[in-house]
Amino acid sequence: MFTWFEYIALMDSVHLLRAAFQKYTYYPDWFYYSLPDGLWTYSFTSSIILIWSHSSSLKYWLSIPLSLSLIPEILQYFNFLTGTFDLNDLIFQLFGFLFSIFLFQLNNRFF
Repeated sequence: MFTWFEYIALMDSVHLLRAAFQKYTYYPDWFYYSLPDGLWTYSFTSSIILIWSHSSSLKYWLSIPLSLSLIPEILQYFNFLTGTFDLNDLIFQLFGFLFSIFLFQLNNRFF
């Protein structure tokens, strides 16, 4: 994304916007680095549940978002994949997966 901004000469504007908003907002590191992973896992899991909720093979379909979120992080831990292992990422991804299932079960119980 930033390569594109450089290509179309918008990086100066991006830096100005970052500097302007940096003094007004502060979020912890997990907000920037781990929360998006957890939200991605949550949304992918929710999509699978919405599409396959009436299928007997839902359990198998749910293995896709779980695998695609956790396996790369684990491979980073063992240096089989480039990147930096982060336990927070793993926790947020697992929480996003489980929270999606919990909300759909809760929804089915009351509606």
